[in-house]
Amino acid sequence: MKQSPKEIYWRKQVDRFTASAMTRRAFCKEQNYSVAALDHWRKRLTTSREEKSAFVPVQPKKSPTLPLPTASPSPASTLKVCFPNGISIVYTGRIENSLIAALAAIRG
Repeated sequence: MKQSPKEIYWRKQVDRFTASAMTRRAFCKEQNYSVAALDHWRKRLTTSREEKSAFVPVQPKKSPTLPLPTASPSPASTLKVCFPNGISIVYTGRIENSLIAALAAIRG
């Protein structure tokens, strides 16, 4: 579903507010709009995001063709997964074959 220019504008404003260390009142005063408008759009866009990005449980498929590393991973590795919507997850620790298999299953 395509976003309207108003939704795009308010998504940017809500993201800017979230990233700021300001109170709602101070942020809105600086931006010259009401706290009620910010609250309305925060609720509307948050609800919209939650509906669109609901997590679903993932069960990795057992696949004989899935190549898994045979060498032992280092004790402290870092793995970063970047999603198309801009969200990234960084995992630091021992990366087990089961984690690699789960990520490969998500990829398809």
